[in-house]
Amino acid sequence: MGKCKNILILTLGGLAIFMLVFPYIAWRNSESKSLEVQIVDKTVPDSSYREHRRLVYALNHYKYTNRDSGEYSLEEDYSGFKPIENEKYEIMDVANSLEEKKDLVYIADTYGVYEEEFFKDSKAGERSEIIYGGLQPEELSMVKQQVYDFQTPVVAEFNTFGSPTEPGAQKEMASLLGVKWTGWIGRYFESLDYKSNNELPKWVVESYEKSQGKEWSFDGPGFVLASNKDEVLVLEEGVHFKGKGIDLKFTERGTEFFGIDRTISYGYWFDIVETETAESYADYEWNLTEKGKTKLEAEGIPQSFPAITKRIVSKAPLYYFAGDFADSDGTGSFYKYKWLSDIMAKLHILGKNGESIFQWGVYFPVMEAIFEEAHSLKGAKTSGENAIFEEDGLKYISKVEEKDFLLYEGGKWKKKFLKGVNIGAGKPGHFPGDLAITKQEYLKWFKQISDMNADVIRVYTTLKPEFYDALLEHNLGSEKPLYLIQGVWIKEEDKLELMDAYGDNGRIKKSFIKDSKDLVDIIHGDAVLPERPGFASGEYVSDVSEYVIGWIMGIEWDPNFVAGTNENNGDKTSYRGEYLSTEGSPAFEVFMCESGDEVLKYEAEKYGMTRAMSFSNWPTTDMLDHPNEPYEEEDMVEFNMERIKTGERNKSGLFASYHIYPYYPEFMNYQKDYRNFEDESGKKNAYKAYLRDLISHHTMPVMVAEFGVPSSRGKTHNNPVMGFDQGQNSESEQGEMIASLLGDIYDEGYCGALVFTWQDEWFKRTWNTMDLNVADRRPFWSDIQTSEQNFGLMTFEPGDKKSVCYVDGDKREWTESDVLTKNEDISLSVKSDEKYLYLMVESDKLDIEKDSIYIPIDSIQSQGNSKYGEGGLSFQRPADFLVSIDGKDNSRIYVDSYYDSHYYIYGEKLGMIAKNQSYSEKDSGIFNKVKLCLSKEIYLPEDKRTIPFTDYETGKLRYGNGNPDSKSYDSLADFSAGKNMVEIRLPWQLLNVMDPSTKTVMGDFYKKDGIEPESLDGLHLGVSLSREGVGKGYEVPMDFYTWDNWEEPSYHERLKQSYYVLKDAFKDLK
Repeated sequence: MGKCKNILILTLGGLAIFMLVFPYIAWRNSESKSLEVQIVDKTVPDSSYREHRRLVYALNHYKYTNRDSGEYSLEEDYSGFKPIENEKYEIMDVANSLEEKKDLVYIADTYGVYEEEFFKDSKAGERSEIIYGGLQPEELSMVKQQVYDFQTPVVAEFNTFGSPTEPGAQKEMASLLGVKWTGWIGRYFESLDYKSNNELPKWVVESYEKSQGKEWSFDGPGFVLASNKDEVLVLEEGVHFKGKGIDLKFTERGTEFFGIDRTISYGYWFDIVETETAESYADYEWNLTEKGKTKLEAEGIPQSFPAITKRIVSKAPLYYFAGDFADSDGTGSFYKYKWLSDIMAKLHILGKNGESIFQWGVYFPVMEAIFEEAHSLKGAKTSGENAIFEEDGLKYISKVEEKDFLLYEGGKWKKKFLKGVNIGAGKPGHFPGDLAITKQEYLKWFKQISDMNADVIRVYTTLKPEFYDALLEHNLGSEKPLYLIQGVWIKEEDKLELMDAYGDNGRIKKSFIKDSKDLVDIIHGDAVLPERPGFASGEYVSDVSEYVIGWIMGIEWDPNFVAGTNENNGDKTSYRGEYLSTEGSPAFEVFMCESGDEVLKYEAEKYGMTRAMSFSNWPTTDMLDHPNEPYEEEDMVEFNMERIKTGERNKSGLFASYHIYPYYPEFMNYQKDYRNFEDESGKKNAYKAYLRDLISHHTMPVMVAEFGVPSSRGKTHNNPVMGFDQGQNSESEQGEMIASLLGDIYDEGYCGALVFTWQDEWFKRTWNTMDLNVADRRPFWSDIQTSEQNFGLMTFEPGDKKSVCYVDGDKREWTESDVLTKNEDISLSVKSDEKYLYLMVESDKLDIEKDSIYIPIDSIQSQGNSKYGEGGLSFQRPADFLVSIDGKDNSRIYVDSYYDSHYYIYGEKLGMIAKNQSYSEKDSGIFNKVKLCLSKEIYLPEDKRTIPFTDYETGKLRYGNGNPDSKSYDSLADFSAGKNMVEIRLPWQLLNVMDPSTKTVMGDFYKKDGIEPESLDGLHLGVSLSREGVGKGYEVPMDFYTWDNWEEPSYHERLKQSYYVLKDAFKDLK
């Protein structure tokens, strides 16, 4: 028996020894892989090397060797600060270490080393003079060289762009990584007792006492959060959050790439960042109490934020670890063991706290995936090696063949249907000439546009260097490029002054050609433009020429300008150039031909490259006859590209381009063969009829370079055939209409379609609202009534992160401070922003289908109606407007007839609608419906009939849910009801506000003899509730509401519902 027992013991012992020894032998015998990793660590105050210690363990555990085929050394294989005995040190130059191509760059820490920390003269964490630290501009430049020139992967972590790095380098490094630092860092401490916890830095306590104005009195576990403005917040465990540390949870993309789907608690230093162009692969999440949520919200600190991000730049993956991940106190230093990371991760499966769990459960598997990725990228193609077709000494990436547009991709010419969007130069608070869009904004937009399955963007004019820098950066970091069609603008003031392209000794032609040649240099990254107000300027260094597939020169040509050029230059009928020529043509076409030829010749001679060319056009100047067009100017002259021919040296060719919308000019809806045309589904489709007619007259490819419909509340034109109106379309309807138009364009054999437009444009105007606002203040507020402002697939909503109110029947965003007037029966709350005046009415057992709500609004002095209805409501102050909520389908806003701008313009001034003497009298007791004009009276010459003056009621209020996060979201919703309450939002223009940013309204029309601006202090509002109709003899009290003026509008971006509709539509087209 004893013998058997001894055998069992020996067997088990041998097995245990085998299990311990075999993995070590397996590790020793496993194959090593070469991976040249440049580690950057400036924070090495002692010989623990803790800031890059875990990284070196990981490299050696996975058997990656340095250039000498040896294990990585903590002491030698890094650049930065190196301590030496006897309080001496050596600086191993970071910039020099990055001169040659690396396989991976890992920036472990750039915080640096400080005198008192290095010389051990004080408590750890006490601030003193810096010896060495911070990411320097020349070092950043070398990192970017690794990325852009060598496509080297980069991992950077906590403190890469924090203090003491200068703000400029901080922003540039953050931009490269695709993140934005909020300025906050944080750490979990087991004890906040400063006296007993040496890990708690002294500067934290000092900053807290200074910023909070009270003594540090914490002793339990908790988080310390510190900002770059020396603010310090403390979150106490059990008071502000539950659990220990902050949870690190992998996103779906992170789990897919790293193979980790656990939540692990992280308990060391982290910084709080937001993704810009990067994608989050793991997030931090606090388990906050309500007190904790309130405390963070007060400082604008998110409850969840990225922990690991990834971005592709120049085909190189760039990672940011928003934590001190490579830092290690030595835990887990035994790494020479095959399968150790898998074993340790499984041993810790039941827990989620602790440094060892983080190392084996997160850091090692994350780095294993990154090492493998970096190793697979060794020897990958570097930038500038993409093939561009070359023939007879001329390079080009685009060309035309018959009616097809071809791109050179992957060494082959491929027929393409070009699908994309136009991008304007405006954003809130700025006119286009301010060129205020940042590189970060462009990068974000390019990613969203690419994600929408678009191939092409088009711009209309010369943009600042940041645009071209962003385009290059985006394309180098993307699997498929975003191509550019570059436009060339013409100076509007010269056009209006001369009305002749050759006038004043060819001033317009010379300027047009010069701007075009400047753009040639710009797209090749070889231009410096001087500063000029309203024009792009600066140094252009980004060569995007391999992504520019074509030119569209010019604008929507004023027919009078075309006619003027032709009439004044009858002798100019031909031009023969090396690349373009024309014979027997009108002077305007000669002008276009000559300008295009000069541009093609300039680029070919200077850069040995060319690309496909087009000239902007639209139905107004097409080559077709439109006998039923009511307006002479819309069919008076033509611009026919078919008369412009290509020369032998022109390898890319010409394509025609048009801006084509479904509602204008009028012939689109009234030309007989168009309005009677039925498409394959049996529906009337005048748009498709026009497309078919137009392309049949061309032998070259034809692109629809602009098309779309707006998601505005206000409407400008009707489409009586298809219902595709210019305005009063919801975001979802906008998307469906654009997708339908896109399908028609594709079906008719066009070579491409570019949606107008990417972003909403607050600065825009349209003919039926332009006199109702202040022209030089348009960019400072959002006018949902103006159709031209709302063509975008992406909108700018008021508010830094969200709007102050969403009309959805949920009153949680309203507070007691918003209440304006209140009695025992009803209350009225008011707030406002850059787009709307918001109202909320509360009353016990309110039912909008049975009850009637009236809200009188008084804006300007000495006018308005003092009552409504015979013997009905009377108002404490004369009301200029009256909001009536009378069920879901019969609610509206009325305007005092004396203050009715629609009647005043089209009745009193233009005589297009009948006059009513009562309307010009003050306090008439008459409230009119609020209307907008759609069309003046028109005569159709072929039909020989008159279409009368057309308008519509824009003051009718639409019931729905105005919250974009709701599944039932309706972007046109004006009011919504909840329990015992109703919310209303009124566009400023419906209240005759010409500029809310300066509290400017329309003055007295009759006194000023026109619509002129007038300032006011605010509005007076009241509310009345009737459960059985309007109450007799009741005077409605009215209280004063005002708001602050602004010069910088607040806003945030939001992708409209139409974006997602179009994303699917683009995906289906090849």
